[in-house]
Amino acid sequence: MLAAKTILFAEDNLGNFVLTKRHLRRWGIESSLIRFGSGQKLLDYVDNNIAQANCSGYIVILDIQLPGLNGVEVLKDIRRSKKSCELPVLMLSTTDRQTTIDKCMQIGADAYFVKPLSKPAFFRALDRLGMPEDNLDDSGISQAQHVSC
Repeated sequence: MLAAKTILFAEDNLGNFVLTKRHLRRWGIESSLIRFGSGQKLLDYVDNNIAQANCSGYIVILDIQLPGLNGVEVLKDIRRSKKSCELPVLMLSTTDRQTTIDKCMQIGADAYFVKPLSKPAFFRALDRLGMPEDNLDDSGISQAQHVSC
């Protein structure tokens, strides 16, 4: 079950965001999708809009290469905060360097994907998070929001 009603996606490249959004829509994921053009914008949103008790309503997808705070730094901040430490965080990057993957997983990423996003790998990660694909939110991914830098 995809319990998350909202996917928070930190991705500065609009083309990569659109491609990932298309994949998610084609795969039947109907969750609301909010794009943040920087890691700091995502952290500000989390700080102002998410209470610790409400973390289950969200999934975070972080690009590693972001302006300002990079995805690894954003992941560290999320895991350090009592308010957001329970948020599921999925890393999405062009790099497949094992040292980067290991670092993200040690910090507390729930999954790491190399772009472009793969359906089987994505659904395996959702399943590990207790969110199997058979119960997808119907709020409409076409209602994607953008929060640019």
